[in-house]
Amino acid sequence: MVWLDSSGTILPADGPPERYRVSEDLYTVRQHVTVDQTDTNTFTCIVQQPEINHKKETEIHVPDLKFPKSQLIFGLLTAAVVVVLLAVGLYKWRKRIEEKKLRKRLKNLEQHVKDFKLARDERRDAQFVDRHRNHLIYNVTNAIPIAFYLIRSERYYSKIFAAWKRFDQMTQFLENLVSKGNRVKSDFYRILLDLEPDVVIDFGAKFVDDHKYYLIQKVTLVKPIIYELFYELYCNPRTSKMNTQDQMRQLYQALEEAEDTRRFKSDFYRILLHPDPRILRDLGKNLSTSGYISLEYKPYLVYHLGKNLSTSSYISLEYKPV
Repeated sequence: MVWLDSSGTILPADGPPERYRVSEDLYTVRQHVTVDQTDTNTFTCIVQQPEINHKKETEIHVPDLKFPKSQLIFGLLTAAVVVVLLAVGLYKWRKRIEEKKLRKRLKNLEQHVKDFKLARDERRDAQFVDRHRNHLIYNVTNAIPIAFYLIRSERYYSKIFAAWKRFDQMTQFLENLVSKGNRVKSDFYRILLDLEPDVVIDFGAKFVDDHKYYLIQKVTLVKPIIYELFYELYCNPRTSKMNTQDQMRQLYQALEEAEDTRRFKSDFYRILLHPDPRILRDLGKNLSTSGYISLEYKPYLVYHLGKNLSTSSYISLEYKPV
């Protein structure tokens, strides 16, 4: 038994033929063969009996429905792959868009933080200049070069330059500075840090030292200050469990152990000017002079506390001779 396809090619059988005797002269022969779909789906079965030289053949047509829909399945699989690839591409595209938006938001946030810190520092510098006008008048020695850099008005600069005494030069300069914004005052403060750092650094450091015990008792916004000055101390879990006074003691210990203790104490003083300036006002009406007021060394100074320090009723200062 031989199987042929429509082109006459012999097809391999799945096994040897099976013979079944029907009667003395007749046999039934069966053989399995696997065929693939062709153009005509016509196959030929040839049976030969060499002993009697007998041959018989039959054409068999297999309907299309008998074959699996390989092309349809292939098309469906191809479509599925295309859909999956489109979905993956769309996901990656949307992810890139979201990442781009996120990077943009982070960049904007970083810029906002940078602008906030710049405005905060300018505000602190300006408050130092405004609050300690007399101290600056008596101690700054480079009024003319500073005025040349900051004063854009030739008329005002001429007045400052014409002043004979250094005191008068600084007075004229600061009077002109009153109407300026925080940025110009901050530029003046920064120039002092370069030209005459002791004028501003020693002032703040001495204040922090002289009023240590008062500040330990009164400062309540301690954690933000520690965060800004000593981040490692801020991250210490023990710091969060402390009350404000113990946190202030830890802050003073860190200030004393700092590499540039004067500079850190001066920065601490500048921070105090911004979040809670009442603490500094409570120490006297005029802190701009070089004569610091200390509660522990001046028992004859009486401070009248208002009922609520959060109001505008600040501590007043008066002499009571003993």
